[in-house]
Amino acid sequence: MSHSLEEARMYAIKQQVTKEALTAFLLAIGEIEPNGVIDGNFIDAHETFPVPPTFATTFTYGMPGAESFSPDGLIHAEQSFTYHRPLRVGETYYCSQHLADTSTRVMRGSRMTFYIYEQYVDTAFERVISARMVVFRRTLLTQGEEVAL
Repeated sequence: MSHSLEEARMYAIKQQVTKEALTAFLLAIGEIEPNGVIDGNFIDAHETFPVPPTFATTFTYGMPGAESFSPDGLIHAEQSFTYHRPLRVGETYYCSQHLADTSTRVMRGSRMTFYIYEQYVDTAFERVISARMVVFRRTLLTQGEEVAL
């Protein structure tokens, strides 16, 4: 179930790819050396320097009802991205996600609840990235639950 730009914008978090954030990211992933040229002129000197696709993982995604959902105990299982075009330095993005599906499995005395999120990175006019993320939470069954199952 995909959300339109308008639906996603209602709870999106507005963010921008800044030269400083990109430089810090490139340092963190080893694309540039700490002793190299890393001041504000680095990105200016490389005007067409591509923003790595993995930079999108640094964004914070708004979510409807997020205040009632605790991320405590969640384990990241998988994530996939569809890039409709590259990110660009200086552009403003609206990042959002929504819970698309849940399922529960019981195994070895534990309940595993799986949550599937759809995530979006949009500009004011177009969707730039669509992603799907699966996380799960594992809880121990009580003695009464074990017998009932």
